[in-house]
Amino acid sequence: MKKLIFDDKILTGAQLKHALLTDFQDMTTTPTGPQIQQLCLNVPKYGNDVEEVDELTARVLEAVCLELPTYKNTRYGRGPIGGIFQASTTTVSSNTPFGIITGSLPDGRPGGMSLSDGQSPMRGTDTKGPTAAVKSVSHCKNLILSEGSLYNLKLLPQDLRD
Repeated sequence: MKKLIFDDKILTGAQLKHALLTDFQDMTTTPTGPQIQQLCLNVPKYGNDVEEVDELTARVLEAVCLELPTYKNTRYGRGPIGGIFQASTTTVSSNTPFGIITGSLPDGRPGGMSLSDGQSPMRGTDTKGPTAAVKSVSHCKNLILSEGSLYNLKLLPQDLRD
């Protein structure tokens, strides 16, 4: 969003919002929904060791981690543990059902597709190799994830050949 709307001014917020609400399918707009999706897919992504992108990701994660504990849960006032929500990136396998009920996203992901797992880059968007992905993840302040974090580094057999 930052690059397409604010930096390069290729899209307006209203254009992106409409494309998201129509799952990038509206062919009557200029640019069309599929064209907007391609623009979204082609901006720099987390997981490729791009300083600006990684810092934005880290800032958003930190904001969530600081905000979440300000809300009370159903255990509040009922014992020595619990009472407030805590942040975690340990999705394990919930990223798939959560993705099913999540609409289109500004990264170009269509509605209904599984989300990334934990702090891992979105599947297929980390194109600069495993070292770049690890460097991107290292920007996140894991100490503030009081409920833990998950990062899956997946390698294909052909990645391990000579």
